[in-house]
Amino acid sequence: MKSVHFMFALSLCVSVGYAHKCHQCHSTKSWGDCETKELTCPGEKDHCAKVMIEKSNGQEFTKGCTSKAECKVDEHPSCKSVDSSVTLKCELHCCTGDLCNAAMVPMVSAIMLLVCALVAFMSLFGEP
Repeated sequence: MKSVHFMFALSLCVSVGYAHKCHQCHSTKSWGDCETKELTCPGEKDHCAKVMIEKSNGQEFTKGCTSKAECKVDEHPSCKSVDSSVTLKCELHCCTGDLCNAAMVPMVSAIMLLVCALVAFMSLFGEP
């Protein structure tokens, strides 16, 4: 019976989360020339972005993961880090749907882990 309680407590520790996947690439020619790789985004990066930076000496095309807060031209790192003396335009497109896909992955919450450990401890070493 203790093992049933332990397995139940352990199952409470795992919750379902989503791992967002975005295309990642960089090119100085075009989107068509942008060799795309699939990237699993870290937790705080829940959007995908396409950025085109137009400079006096050419263009840069970038795709990658970003956060919702960075889905504004003046907040995105690619647009913020450009030299305004040579940058003519920074164009940003964010998405959460068509160009983004999600897969179920197990995630463990620190609080749930503590609660589960306490329940497991009590079920194994508590009263018979």
